[in-house]
Amino acid sequence: MEKDLIVSAHAKDGIIEAIEVKGKKFVLGLQWHPEHLENGKLIFKAFADDIKKGSE
Repeated sequence: MEKDLIVSAHAKDGIIEAIEVKGKKFVLGLQWHPEHLENGKLIFKAFADDIKKGSE
């Protein structure tokens, strides 16, 4: 599975902050700060939208 991981975001200091998995519809690992809730809302909306599509 490691070969399928994609690093999709780094902090300025080089720390990995987000990963994805090739070939998976919705797998996301990320580091974010809850005080930046607006960004978090976009992430949760994308997840909820994907769930809704799956039930149609």
